[in-house]
Amino acid sequence: MRRIVEFIARHPWGWTWLYLALVVGGLLQFLGRRPTIQTETYAVAPPLPEDGEINLASLYRGGSVWVSSFDTHHLHHPLYAIDERANPTLLEKWATVQADREPWIEVRLARRADVHRVVLALAGAREDGVLTMIDYDIQCLREEQGEVWLVRDLAIHGNRESSPSHPLECSATDRVRIGFWVAPEGQPRDVVRLYEIQVLGEVVGDV
Repeated sequence: MRRIVEFIARHPWGWTWLYLALVVGGLLQFLGRRPTIQTETYAVAPPLPEDGEINLASLYRGGSVWVSSFDTHHLHHPLYAIDERANPTLLEKWATVQADREPWIEVRLARRADVHRVVLALAGAREDGVLTMIDYDIQCLREEQGEVWLVRDLAIHGNRESSPSHPLECSATDRVRIGFWVAPEGQPRDVVRLYEIQVLGEVVGDV
């Protein structure tokens, strides 16, 4: 380190090179970061059995979410998709990046449940309807002994609703995954914009 300082003292232009090296190094470190695709685990108690349907995806009932990507530049974090905000801002949504050509979101439930419906608040709920996703696939999944099994698969084609509600009878499910078909880059639906996902059902099993 002392030699570097002595070299810079003898060569004033050395400060310029040092500055450039620090800037380039910082930029490379920033570009090399990979976004976290699993949301944090919170100390939330698993939901107790309740009468009627409840939103099992809710962050406040112990739900967590995994995604294929999210737009870190605009802070469109996936947690917004399960926070149950009644009137979210345009920022408060999950959005993917354009490079993600096979986007998906997976909600993991705190407890195994019988799922009856999946309700989405897509882009058109807060923005221009042309941004609303029209083709996607909903899967109910169950993990047993370290393996994940498909419980139910529902393909949606030509959706035109901004807040569609999809009946989906799935027994003993612990996660719901949605895969989206996006448009080519530069077209309105080239990324997924999702304000909220609700997984409505009833908790099964003992507390």
